[in-house]
Order: sequence, then structure tokens, then C-alpha cells
Amino acid sequence: MSSQLWAICGGGGKGGILVREGQETTSAEIPERLATGAVVKELELVGDRLHYEKVRGDGPKTGWVNTKLSTGKILAVSVKPPDGVWRVMYYETPTRGEQLRLLFKLTGTPFEDVKLPKFPDDLDPYRSTMLGDSSPLAFDMSPLVQYNGTSIVQVAAAMQFVGEKLGLVGDTPEARAE
Repeated sequence: MSSQLWAICGGGGKGGILVREGQETTSAEIPERLATGAVVKELELVGDRLHYEKVRGDGPKTGWVNTKLSTGKILAVSVKPPDGVWRVMYYETPTRGEQLRLLFKLTGTPFEDVKLPKFPDDLDPYRSTMLGDSSPLAFDMSPLVQYNGTSIVQVAAAMQFVGEKLGLVGDTPEARAE
């Protein structure tokens, strides 16, 4: 059994995301939705289906939910991405997080793009007030870049980290200054 925590980020306009009793998407719906902002513990992950136990927030104590829709819209995000997976988390607006997204697109590097639609509330499930020491957000700030257990929230530091990891930084001080 995994101890991975997940934050529910979808279903904001509907009072949360749909919960089912079983793994199959045809299993019975639970009448109550799992609220946006809830934090759950992973019991089992089968493809995009998450069997969970609620840690905080409103909604059923346990059940099965989709982590994303067939359209690619993300409904639930693991607090820590799997090793080898890049993640950028920021709001949908093209502001401070956009240059990180552009860096990945420029290099053709695949990444999980978690776009939070509602400023500032959609960041709440990831803050230290909800997750304690498990929060990936230093000082509860964003945008967030995550890779292989490292979480960085300052844009300049994140750009430097990503650039170095992707081989965009020169080997000498002179090359780095160009």
C-alpha cells in the first residue's frame, strides 16, 4: 500500500469530483462528491483510477475517482510525481509560471502541466497548512517545479535547475554568462 498523498484539484464548479464504489467506471456512484481541495491517501492506483482514503476535506471517506478526464484535464494530483517525471504547477494565467512551461516546450521535454484555474484558492490543497511537512511548496509559494524528489518554487532557481538538468547551461563561467 502506498502512502502517497493526492490533492483534489478538479470539480470546482460542481462541488467536487465524482466518486464511485468500485474500480470500474460503471460501478455505482456515491451520491456525495469529493470536494475540491480535499487531500486523500492512495490505497491503490490502477491506470488513471485512484482508490483513496480521505485525509482532509469534504466528501466520502473512501472510494474510487479518476485522476484525469479523457480530455486530459487533471482532477487529482499526487503531491510528489513519480521519479523521472517533470511537473510544473501554476495557475492557468500566463504569468510567472509561463516561462517554465515555455522552457519545457522549447526543448521538447515532456512534463506534467498542472494548471490551477482559480487564484489563489486552488493552491490551498498543496500548502503546508493542509499537508504539513509533506507540502512541496516552500513558503507556500508558486510556481512549482518538481523532478526526482526535488521541489523548487522560485522562478529564477527553477529556471536554473531545469536548464542545468536539460543541458542548456554551459560548462564554464564564461559560457554561462553568455
